[in-house]
Parts: sequence; C-alpha cells; structure tokens
Amino acid sequence: MADHSNSTNGDDPKIVEFPKAEIPPEERARRLQAEVERQARLPLFERVLYLEDAAKTHGIKPAKFKALVEAIVRENEKKAREAKTDNRYERRRVEQKQEREGKRTRQDEKDARKEAERARKEAERIEREQEAKRKKRDAVFAEIADLPKLTHEVRLKEAAKRLELPSSNPGDRGR
Repeated sequence: MADHSNSTNGDDPKIVEFPKAEIPPEERARRLQAEVERQARLPLFERVLYLEDAAKTHGIKPAKFKALVEAIVRENEKKAREAKTDNRYERRRVEQKQEREGKRTRQDEKDARKEAERARKEAERIEREQEAKRKKRDAVFAEIADLPKLTHEVRLKEAAKRLELPSSNPGDRGR
C-alpha cells in the first residue's frame, strides 16, 4: 500500500483535501450582501429559521446578521410605502385631470346646447316675421281683390312699396 502523506484523513487514503483558497474580502462582502437581501425577501418565519445558519456560513454573529437583514427589510418597507404614496398622488392627479376634462366637456356640451337653442329661437323669430309678412300681404291682396279691377294695378304698386315687395311690372323694378 502506498503512503498518502498529504491525506488529512488517515482512515481513507483516497480522499485528498485541497487547500482552501482564500476568498477575497470584496467577494465575501458581495456574497454577504446577496444573502442579506435574499433573507430580507423571505417571510419572517423562514428568516428566523435560517438566520443562524446563514450567519455561521458567512462568519458573522447572528445578531449582526439579523440587524443587517432587518435594516434591508425596513428599507424595503419604506420604499413600498413611498411607492404606495406616489401611486396615490398619481391616481389623484389623474382623477383631477379627468374631472377638469369632464367639466370642460360638460361646459362645451352646455355651450353647444345654448348655441343650438339660440339658433332655434332665431329661426322661430324669422319664421314668425315671415308669417306676419305673409298674413299682412294676404290681407292686402284680399282687400285689393274686393276693389274694382281698374284700381287693382295702382293699389298693387302701393302695396308693393308699403310691404317692400318687388313690383310686378317689369318696367318698375329699377325704381
């Protein structure tokens, strides 16, 4: 049997342990930070369950590891509260903008209704004026129709001037 002098375990000559390479401090700090952040995302009961093993793995005291994890948890909770507040403010800002747009739309609709009502009243006024002129003209024509035929032309010219109607005689249109 061969002598295995670099074996640390005298019972099993096949197991050879390699010398442990020293992990640089920057890498240890990065690994610790990653584990602290991972632990901070865990539910409380899991955090408590794995806290001591994780602290031992990274070579720090459990109380110090717990303090690091709790600091990250508090920071995450603070960020969540701020995000919630920001969301609330943003939602309120959007609601106020929609409310202003709604008021503007309602005002535009109100203005359009007023304009339509004004146009309808104007059309009714013009229609009433035309109806009054038509009635007046019909009354004048009825009055002229009752007169002798020889006076019709003279009376029609007078009525045309009075009612501001065009003359029926083509020669009188330029006057």
